[in-house]
Formats: sequence, structure tokens, C-alpha cells
Amino acid sequence: MIEFFNTDYNKVTCKLLVLNVLSNMRQQLLECFQKTIESVHGQLCVQQALFEHPLKSRQCTVVAIGKAAQAMAQGAEQVLAEKLISGLLITKHQHSDVAALSQQWQCHEAAHPVPDESSLETGRRLLEFLYAYADFPVLFLISGGTSSLVEVLPEHISLKQWQRLNEWLLASGLDIGNINAIRKAVSDIKGGKLLKHLQNREVHALLISDVPDDHPHIIGSGLLFVDPDHPLPEINIDVPEWLKQLINNSSLDDAESSIQNGQLSSQQIIASNRMAMEAAAYFIGTAGQPVFLHEDCLEANAEQAGKKLASYLRDEAESGFHIWGGETTMVLSDSPGRGGRNQHLALSAACELSGNEQITLLAAGTDGSDGPTEDAGGIVDGKTIARGQLAGLDELECLAKADSGCFLEAAGDLLYTGPTGTNVMDLVMAIKK
Repeated sequence: MIEFFNTDYNKVTCKLLVLNVLSNMRQQLLECFQKTIESVHGQLCVQQALFEHPLKSRQCTVVAIGKAAQAMAQGAEQVLAEKLISGLLITKHQHSDVAALSQQWQCHEAAHPVPDESSLETGRRLLEFLYAYADFPVLFLISGGTSSLVEVLPEHISLKQWQRLNEWLLASGLDIGNINAIRKAVSDIKGGKLLKHLQNREVHALLISDVPDDHPHIIGSGLLFVDPDHPLPEINIDVPEWLKQLINNSSLDDAESSIQNGQLSSQQIIASNRMAMEAAAYFIGTAGQPVFLHEDCLEANAEQAGKKLASYLRDEAESGFHIWGGETTMVLSDSPGRGGRNQHLALSAACELSGNEQITLLAAGTDGSDGPTEDAGGIVDGKTIARGQLAGLDELECLAKADSGCFLEAAGDLLYTGPTGTNVMDLVMAIKK
């Protein structure tokens, strides 16, 4: 396993079954990934955005929600200082650090990626906070993970039904746009419906995007944003009958009425996958290496994407540093093994690269987590398969069982970063000699 420690960005520890030191190509990939994460870190991006923001010199409240909420909250506090009346932070379990914030903050943790009662509790806390400070402008800091971390449900939907819905979505192989369309349809605050609780308020939003094309109405299922083209969430895919009933019984017209009930004073995307890719290209470019920034967004099945990228690198790509961004998908069985889409992509690529000593590939989630695991992804090369087989594992069996994390761990190729303070989808980086 390869581990990063956020307290010291220069410290990299590698635990390998066979190799005792990092190869030069691996070291370059790890260093570039670290620098890229730093460039889109929530604290830095919020500080930069607030430097000339209209709220900088005025009293206001702040609501930070998502996996990057802690870092974003710290950035806001440093700029706003005594102008911060009160703040509400909602993030994933073990992603908050109360000691790093002032006493003005209320901090709550909730479940991700499958929500539970804590997600409904944070929904109640959010509404209470907004009404308690209704006389002040509010700054929202929103990042990926918000969909699971905070929710207010219609009366006809139970927690058990909601969890079943989310478990089905996560295993469905759907892209984030369709997943969040369904989430918005059965929520009382998503899809812009939170605006009805913000009438006559001055509302600003800074967002870290974890979706393709950076559409605000998709990020976090659009707490503050109604889809301008489709005010009523459109479900254009086949879903199970039980899910159809949940959607049909929901009050979709709430989203349309929210357009008149609330309005944002300003909004800004402060970090995105594209920004991260360009930062990675810059870091490698300054080292004098050829850089190839691939425009096509990764969004296919993770296993297929891994094979395709590895085949391209092996058979067609020029020597140099290659960068892709996006978010692949997986269809899971009822009892999947250990892993996530980036680990699955990495192992699939390793199968194609087996025996090739010219290519090393890193696939990782920029938030530091991959699917339901706390691992970020994997970094593989031509010897990955041999190392995993030496530990008694079969790569094809692990792929079939969605158990890529176990194989990568056995090969010493599992990547762990811990919470990164950002969330801008996934990055795939590769070096070809």
C-alpha cells in the first residue's frame, strides 16, 4: 500500500511485497498528484474567492457542506474573521476537525456514501440554522458528498426506503447526472427546493465541482439551484417499480415554485476537474516533460475504461505524461468485494500492461476515497499482476467480484491519502517512457 500523510506533503511511504523503493515513474506520479490536490484544496480556493468578495467586509453566516467542507470552512474563517457571526459545518464522518475552527462553528458529521439517520438529523440542523440567523446574509460552501450528507424527506418516504434508493443508485452504473436527478425528485431540499427556506435572504455560493461540465444544479443535487432547462426533475431511464412509486408520490412542483421563493446573489465555481488537470499539466510541464492533456471526459464503465486507456498507452500514445479526468461507473452485484471505480480501473489497466516496463498509471479520487472504501485508488505498472499473483490472488477473479482493492493491496499498489480537502472527481495520470 502506498500512503500519503496530509500533515506532511513531502512524506511518502510505500509498502510493497516485492519492491523496496519507489520507481522513478511512480515517484513522479505521486508527487504530481499531491501538487495537483494542493492546487484545488478547499481552503486555498475559498480564500482566493473571498479576497474581493462582497461579503468580505460584512457580517454574515456560513454554511459549509460536503466532503471538502472542513477545508472550505477554514478558508472562509481566515478571510471573514470577526465578520463571521456563526457557521454550520456538515461533512462526512471523520472528516471534521473542531479544534481547527473557532467557537462560532456548529460541526456535524453524517454518513457517506449511503445516508442514514445522521443525514436526516443534519437536514434538520440546516433548516434550524437558516431560520435562527435569518437576518444575516448567508454564504454557502458546497462540495461533493452533499447529496448523502444532508437531507429532508417528504413525509411519505421512510429512512429505510431512502437508504434502499441510494444503495440501488450506487450499484446501478448510472452517471452522476441521472443519479442526482432521482435524488432531487424525492427530496424536500434538493433541486433548488432549499430556496423556499431562504426567502428575502441575501445568498451567495462558492462551489467545488465534482460533476462533468460543472453544472451547479447537479453538484450536491442542487440544494440552491433549479435546472434552468428542466425545473421539474426529468427521469429518462428505466427504474424499478418501487422507485417509480417513490418518485411519482413526491411533490415535484416544489422545485418550480422555489424559483420565485428564493434567488442567489452570486455563485462561483472555485475548483473543478478541469482546473486540476490543467494544474497537473503545469507541474509536469515545468519539469520539461512532454504533456498530453486528454479532453475526453472519463465516464464509461471503469473496467472498460481501464482496458481502453492501457491499450492506448501501450499501442498508440507518444512517450510523455498523459492526463485524463472524469468519473467512471460500476454495476455491482449484491455482494461486491473491496474496491471502487478507480481501483477497478487501475486493476483492469494492469491486466493490459502486464509485462510492460515502459508505462506506470495512477487512478485516484481527488477526495481521497473511492466508492465505499477509504482508499483513493491505485498506482499500477507492468509488474502489478505478477506481484498480486505471488500473493495467491487471481486478477480476473478479483475483477469479476469487484474485489480489485484486495488485489491491489496484495500487490502493494493500493493508494491511500486520507481526506484531501477537495473533491473534483477523479484523475488518471500515466507516464510512458
